[in-house]
Amino acid sequence: MPFCQVCGALELVDFAGKVIPYAELWIPANEAIYAAPILIVHFIEVHNYLPPAEFIAAIDLLDDNVSFVADAVYREKLRQSEWGSLSGKEKMEFATSYNKNMAERD
Repeated sequence: MPFCQVCGALELVDFAGKVIPYAELWIPANEAIYAAPILIVHFIEVHNYLPPAEFIAAIDLLDDNVSFVADAVYREKLRQSEWGSLSGKEKMEFATSYNKNMAERD
């Protein structure tokens, strides 16, 4: 459940009334994809947050007639990355090592 440090736990819903537990907005722009947690909608509507001008400009330039499937873009970027070339075993070893290092920091 998304959490606002001012308002507490939030129940965000989509246009159909379905609860959105966690999500990211991906806004395509020329050579970039802007990403923001879904909580940004709450910050804008309730706390008058003003996103960076570049983010707003990218939203203003969105074309409803052009399909953008964020999941497909993400998977392709991941495939092209070093992570995409690792075996399942290597990914598990990396994740285990990462989690151990993070636990040692705390």
